[in-house]
Amino acid sequence: MRDVLSSCQPRREILAGTFNPEIFTASLSRVLGDYRKGEAREGASSLYSDPVAFFRDATHPTQGLCTILDNALARLTNGDLSRPAMQRLDTAFGGGKTHTLIALAHAAILGQPLAEHMAGILAPERLPAPGQVQVVGIIGDTVDTLRETAGGASPKPNTLWWMIAQQTLSTEQQASIQSRLDDASAPASDEFFDTLFGDRPTLIIIDEIAQYLSRIEAAFPGVGAEQSAAFLMSLSTYAAGRANVSVVLSLASATNAFGDFNKLIRKLQSTHSMSSAEAEAVIREAQRGVLDVVNRTSEATTPVQEGDLSRIMAKRLFVSVDQAAASEVASAFIETYRQAGTDLPAGANDPQLHERLVAHYPFHPTLIEFLSEELAQVESFQGTRGLLRTLARAVRRIWEARLDIPLIQVGHIDLSDGTIRNELLGKTENSDLVPVLDSDISKASGTQATSRTVAGELDVANPHPDGYPVHEWAWRSIFLHSLIGRGGGLQDEKFGIDITSAVYEMASPAIKPATVRSALETIEREANYLRERSGRLYADTVPTLNNILRRIEGNVSHAEAMTRVEQVVRSLIKGSSVFDVHPNIDDSEGIPDKTPKPQLGILAFEVEEMDPALFIERRGDKVRQYQNQVFLLAPSTTHIASAIWNESRTHQEHRTRQNILTLARKAISLERLKENPENWGVSHEQLQKGEFKDRAAKSPAELRTAIDETYRFLIYPGREGGRVVVRDLGKRGAGPTAAGSGGLHLEDAILKQLAEEGELITDDRSSTAETITLLGKLFFDSLKQVNVSDLTERFATRRNWPILQRPALLGSVLVEGAKRSSWCLGHMPDKTSHKPDALYHKDNPPPLTVDPLDNGGEEWILCTKEHAKQLDWLVDIVRDPNTIAAWIKQTIQSRDQVDLNQLPQIIEDEHDKVEPQVLQQQLEYLFAQRQLVAYPQDAFDESGDADPEQAMTGDSIPVGGITNGIVVPYQTAQARGWITKPKVQNRSFALRAPEKIKQLFNLLSGTGLAQSQTEVQALQIRAETPDKGPFQLMFSQTKVGSLVESRALFAALNNRLRFTADKHEVRLTLGEQDSNCKFTKMLEQLEG
Repeated sequence: MRDVLSSCQPRREILAGTFNPEIFTASLSRVLGDYRKGEAREGASSLYSDPVAFFRDATHPTQGLCTILDNALARLTNGDLSRPAMQRLDTAFGGGKTHTLIALAHAAILGQPLAEHMAGILAPERLPAPGQVQVVGIIGDTVDTLRETAGGASPKPNTLWWMIAQQTLSTEQQASIQSRLDDASAPASDEFFDTLFGDRPTLIIIDEIAQYLSRIEAAFPGVGAEQSAAFLMSLSTYAAGRANVSVVLSLASATNAFGDFNKLIRKLQSTHSMSSAEAEAVIREAQRGVLDVVNRTSEATTPVQEGDLSRIMAKRLFVSVDQAAASEVASAFIETYRQAGTDLPAGANDPQLHERLVAHYPFHPTLIEFLSEELAQVESFQGTRGLLRTLARAVRRIWEARLDIPLIQVGHIDLSDGTIRNELLGKTENSDLVPVLDSDISKASGTQATSRTVAGELDVANPHPDGYPVHEWAWRSIFLHSLIGRGGGLQDEKFGIDITSAVYEMASPAIKPATVRSALETIEREANYLRERSGRLYADTVPTLNNILRRIEGNVSHAEAMTRVEQVVRSLIKGSSVFDVHPNIDDSEGIPDKTPKPQLGILAFEVEEMDPALFIERRGDKVRQYQNQVFLLAPSTTHIASAIWNESRTHQEHRTRQNILTLARKAISLERLKENPENWGVSHEQLQKGEFKDRAAKSPAELRTAIDETYRFLIYPGREGGRVVVRDLGKRGAGPTAAGSGGLHLEDAILKQLAEEGELITDDRSSTAETITLLGKLFFDSLKQVNVSDLTERFATRRNWPILQRPALLGSVLVEGAKRSSWCLGHMPDKTSHKPDALYHKDNPPPLTVDPLDNGGEEWILCTKEHAKQLDWLVDIVRDPNTIAAWIKQTIQSRDQVDLNQLPQIIEDEHDKVEPQVLQQQLEYLFAQRQLVAYPQDAFDESGDADPEQAMTGDSIPVGGITNGIVVPYQTAQARGWITKPKVQNRSFALRAPEKIKQLFNLLSGTGLAQSQTEVQALQIRAETPDKGPFQLMFSQTKVGSLVESRALFAALNNRLRFTADKHEVRLTLGEQDSNCKFTKMLEQLEG
């Protein structure tokens, strides 16, 4: 759908600001005078005296105009007696009366040379030859009504017949009827009229006859009006039978929309020293008789019908208007109205509305109706000229602002423009409403305004997707309807506007009726000067409570508003059974470490930037131990590190932050006014009104809801590798505003999010097969037997683990898993024992009295069913991984070479079943230590010798390890020449002293070696846990810098593991060394 910018082209002078609407001030008297002086011609200084420019640039061929011209000239040129001899122009605002009479004068006087320029207005055969028709013009509101006589005799009346004779007869020709011309009694004989007109076609134009009659009656009471009426009756009778006479008169009532009645009264008071009552009586008397005669003897035509005025304005303001676009726009508006249904007045469903919209394009019909039927009632607005000035300026402002609007509507009149303000407020004597504009609607352009208007603030807080200032435009519409009928108030039906009509005036395809209604309702709550009474909205100069509240609000400091927000944040989540809640935190110190329950930190609203890693991984300057228990709730207004905000998002969150602070100030201002209304000159009675009570009740809830919806980003360590994830909880409806909700709505959303992503094990999901299977994988990811006391800590420390809805839930999970034989639960109070004193599983389910978490779980272990089966409950439950490595070496050395696919079965047959993962780990260790060598099957030739180039051992082991091929003891392969000398001489180190090992871990938990590229072929750690359980960890094929990336792990190992010199050690094998790395030298010092 095209906008007016692309479908209409304004006149150059409109856009340049040089447009002078006075050029369209029609004066029949001047045009006729210019013809008498020979100055009415193409190129004349006055648009109206230039017949070519007049028809080309200033005339829209209305049906009424064409009818008047065709009737008159059909008689005078073509002798058509079927046409009315006397026509009258019935006019209302912008009625085109004078314009039509000037068009008739041009066509009658100049005639045929205008045929080309009058195409579409009058058929060429109607135009007379130049000078063929004599034109008589009487201008009723300016013509003198009497003339002085010689010798000091009494003045004589300038009667209608006398004035006609002055224009049709020379002095000599008047002589034969001079006595009749001087007589105040109206002539009626055909002989008189024959003398007056002869055979020459004569057009008689009488403009503003009502005013003339009132004035002649005032000058000659009891005679003037009565005799004029008699003359018009006789003239009508005479002309009816003669084709050479046509009379056209305008009969604008003296009480018409221009306020002519009041003007005429003032004029009679001035010229005839009459009182107001006397002048009014004269006018009424003058009109009574003549109106009856004219109405009976003439045919009425209205020059301008509905829709014509818009086209006339378009003709004067635009060079071109695309009518195809008009139809398209009209259809779009009709569809918008159809969808709105009952939200609009009945007129929106008028079957003729599409036609009306096209006829008024590019103006909306309600704009023209407002200007012509309401604003023009104000006498000083100057009718059509005022309308033209207003529209010209409005069009210019629309083009300057590049408003992509489909129609020009009431709210598009830019009330910030000084010229428009003067036109609409100054000339309608409404200047006292300027403060309303500056405070609520549109500040005067060019002023150094430091703040927005109320409507401006609302448009910023609630922006339209296309950027339209909906609140400002809607408020403008109400304001403009408040300019009319202020004196009569609500008793005057033109004062103010009902909300349904206001919606109709501003709705469009881009701004739906529901959007306009919502904006109007918001304005009604927030504006300083908008009032609603008896269903009508209007602007008032007396401030509402909104104005007082806004003043109070202006004195609420930023700190006070922020404090109120913090109070609400503290109440977002109360009494959580899952989390320890810490509201309004601004750094990691606000979240404790090593606590039983998960910790939920709610970021302070004032925090503008945050890095989640600093909260999760650190507490102050220390490494946080229980990193998996940290959860953060952040508002959308806080920028989270790594999140990318474009300019639009940045502005949006700035608006959100300002909106919440504004809501906080509003809540505070309402409380202050309620507590001490007398401080602001308000009575307690005023505050008891429904409007204030509703606002006071709703304000805290509105603030609460806004804050609740803003705190929507949940941050925590995710299941995938423990990486920090950020989840948007979304807008959760109305928020926790119901009484007694206690903020549970928000916590429910958090728990739901965590449960859906498997981050939270709830009571109802703890016993499901899915949960038991998941936890089994986590419990036994590296070892097949674990201490229950360690599991409690792992839930808190391992970031890829879920959390429990409550700590005690772990006991239920362990018991349930044992019942399902997902694992075995053993009671083993003596850690030096070789087996548990009780082991529970599917065939031996735990009794109800079993509590694996008793005494912190120190007396309980968990192991896999396979692990327990292998031990047969008689062998040591904890098998040393070094034993597996010894089994592998023994198996391969005894056979010289072994197929890897057969190795697991051989070991099981000769020793015991070994988990594939454990077997693979030990194989990788033996390869890394160059104790074994592997070859592909095709590496052996016919004689059984292996190709040395295909040997895989040490640093030549491929990524992902070896799963197929032939394994040979390293020494055997070396002796047979099946391996080449390593390109890099590996160096091995072994540390057994506990203090040396701790120094190594300190090096790896720092950042000094972060850039080291020294190769680490193997790193094996053998130690014990605080509960004396064996611990083994191995790294292979990595680099020193990569190890340092796991600095948090080494820091934790340093704090948790125990080393005994004769039982434990750390073995390290280095490959190719980084020349800039000092790690090797450090190891040499530690080993030495």
